[in-house]
Amino acid sequence: MKSPYKVIWKHAKARYILLASIIITSLPLLYLAAELGKNLVDHITGTSNSFVLPYLPNTSTELDILFWLSGLFLVVLLVEVLINELVKMLTGINAEYVIRQLRHSLVKDNRPHGESDDEFALATTHELQDLKGFLEGALTVPLQEGGRLLTL
Repeated sequence: MKSPYKVIWKHAKARYILLASIIITSLPLLYLAAELGKNLVDHITGTSNSFVLPYLPNTSTELDILFWLSGLFLVVLLVEVLINELVKMLTGINAEYVIRQLRHSLVKDNRPHGESDDEFALATTHELQDLKGFLEGALTVPLQEGGRLLTL
């Protein structure tokens, strides 16, 4: 049997490259969320050396600055959550696609004589569902966790 990574590469190369590019481009948001949270706390405690303050509109009070920093922090966190949900959705879709391709190749190449299509489909579906969990995390988990480790 081939390596699962070879199967993924053969059947869904473009899909996983798109998924990897989404994950890699979302990593700066993780850093930005951490920096905004740190700047928010620093501004409250009075040790403000924020990289964001020069880009904020002219604000008259400290309360306005805190509202701007809190709003930016909220927006960055919401965008980060939306991207993570998109990654989870695409991961599931890609895993289902690879499973479907594997099922078709098994039916085409290895169907035993005397077994009906329904019996063979049921057997392959049951066997391949265990592989689905691996396919969902095979590339995305190392990219996300490694990116978090390198970013923070």
